Amino acid sequence: MVRRIGEYTKLIFIVLIMITCTDPAPDEVEDLYPQEQIPWPSLADTPWPMVRHDPQGTSRSNEMGVTSIQGVALVLSNNYYESSIVLDNNDGMLRLGTLDGSTFLEHFNTTDEVDWDLMIEESGEIVFGPTQAENNRIYIAGRKSIFAVDIQAREIIWEYRNFDWTASNVTVGLSGELYYFVSGPLSLVSLTGEGDLRWIHQNSIHTTNSISPIVISPDGEQLYFSSGEDITCISTAGEVMWKYPTNNSYIDGQIVDNDGNLYYYSRNDGAFFCITSEGELRWQISKESLGLQEGGSGYRPTIDFQGNLYYSAKDTLEGSGIISLSNEGSKRWFYPVLSRVDLASDANNTVYYGHSSGQIHHTVGAISVNGDIIWSFEISDIFGHLYNEPVITSDGAILFPLDHTFGHHVIKVF
Repeated sequence: MVRRIGEYTKLIFIVLIMITCTDPAPDEVEDLYPQEQIPWPSLADTPWPMVRHDPQGTSRSNEMGVTSIQGVALVLSNNYYESSIVLDNNDGMLRLGTLDGSTFLEHFNTTDEVDWDLMIEESGEIVFGPTQAENNRIYIAGRKSIFAVDIQAREIIWEYRNFDWTASNVTVGLSGELYYFVSGPLSLVSLTGEGDLRWIHQNSIHTTNSISPIVISPDGEQLYFSSGEDITCISTAGEVMWKYPTNNSYIDGQIVDNDGNLYYYSRNDGAFFCITSEGELRWQISKESLGLQEGGSGYRPTIDFQGNLYYSAKDTLEGSGIISLSNEGSKRWFYPVLSRVDLASDANNTVYYGHSSGQIHHTVGAISVNGDIIWSFEISDIFGHLYNEPVITSDGAILFPLDHTFGHHVIKVF
């Protein structure tokens, strides 16, 4: 009996210890796919040096955008604009515009006023933005030429002309070489930083397809672009390394992550894809399995610092919205909001969107990494359409470009 009482006492003691002990605090969830901005010394070290921010096409800023709106301003201009915006070291805006049949590069100072401009060429509207490289250089794709501009001297350094049709945005390689597309026939052209021809790769499949910027691997050695039939990987020497079929979909808005994985949406396949740097399928997920009517709306996506992806899409219940996918291709959330501009994200993994209703009503907003609305703002009686990607300044202001308009140029939220 004594022995049995002792065993009971021991058991009660153990139970009391288990009850009174507190569990250790759970470890924080590990960030499995951390991202960082890839150093690219051939680009200018500015808050937003090129279209989609960087050669990987992330549309992701190192800066933190505003968490609440303190005010809204309009940046005004007399020109009729189409170009995207890039920023200099002081948050001054650089943008191309047309006036009286000529294209100008204009610089807006920190008080949002034009303090200088430079006539580039006599041509129609320019639809692609400038690219700001190191050493105060800007590269511009005109109607028939590529231009290099010294923005400190405010003069054209050189002009390279070898085509009769529109060129795409100029992308700067890691060693300072240049890449851009021309149409008629569709060809990828590479120049040196001094404007000498390196090579031309002609697309023999779809010679009249739309033109789009390329994206580049983190090591600067591989270029990715859509041929209209496949995703083509080409070396910096112009040699084809591999192709991945896209079911005759033309792909725009490709993104490359820090591991060299390539992400895109194929309309004909009705699916999101991730392809490794070796051209192998990492994952594929259909729009139906995500509850979507359409996975890509024609506006370019963004990737945050946790490796999450964000696309404009349409679901089967609520219509237009933004969907977030994990780096492994699973659905994180869907937020029902209309966005008709390219998406952008910031250092806090906040995603920025916008759309115009008619030509005078505009809505801009911000969504958190967890899919919650942070702020939304409506502005009316401003003629034009929100157009191209938002740009984030070093002090957190969000710049939403307007297209095709005289007078109104940019909506600035701060």
